[in-house]
Amino acid sequence: MTSGKKRLINVTMDGMPEGTYYRVHPKTIKKNGVEVRCDPCDANPYSRARLAWIEPPDGWPSQIGMTYVSPQPAGALFEVVLRKARFLGNKRISCSRSALHGVCLSRLRLLRDASVVPITLPGRHLIIPPSDESAYAKELHEEWDLISRTGDYGPTHMAVRDVAQQCTVAYRQLAGFQWASKQEPKADVFLLYSPPANKSVWELQETIELDTAAGWNEIAQALWKINSYVLFDIQAEDGFDPPPGDD
Repeated sequence: MTSGKKRLINVTMDGMPEGTYYRVHPKTIKKNGVEVRCDPCDANPYSRARLAWIEPPDGWPSQIGMTYVSPQPAGALFEVVLRKARFLGNKRISCSRSALHGVCLSRLRLLRDASVVPITLPGRHLIIPPSDESAYAKELHEEWDLISRTGDYGPTHMAVRDVAQQCTVAYRQLAGFQWASKQEPKADVFLLYSPPANKSVWELQETIELDTAAGWNEIAQALWKINSYVLFDIQAEDGFDPPPGDD
């Protein structure tokens, strides 16, 4: 089911180069009612996050799995466990310990290049040419801005099906998307779908549990490297404020 709307003016992909990426994922998942260790290289068919491919619209689990990664640890952390961390000012961040419980950060290697649709600028110029100043192009820019930033993921799922339909008509296969992290624009986020990108395209290099001293240190180092943020405090309680301007 699609809306029938064309979300891309040009059906064009950008490259996702082979190399090192980071993924935040649960330590364990339930399969057939049994708790099992999560394989960091496995795609997640249960995701309902940004741009999850859910087909049909209420299909769950999906026949297509999702893998969210970033070439920077901070990108993966901000997209998941730090998405609603408390920004204390002076580049200090406070994180609820419960947000880290049962969560891991894995370092993976992508073994071959992939092709993705870029939805934030400047990469978005591949799908909406900068020379196009039409009202429709402006509308598409606004929609992709919203899709890349909103906390309401439901409408983003329809966009995936629309883009997939456009790719099929153009004899292309939708393999994933790329966008800049809302909380930290210096960090890119990539989403790959399985199929076509199954677990064989990944190689596991390291996994760290975040609710440990090693995990806290990993978060602190990742934040410092990307924008000199300091992990000021890890709170035991829930209920912390989102970053300014969060949707």
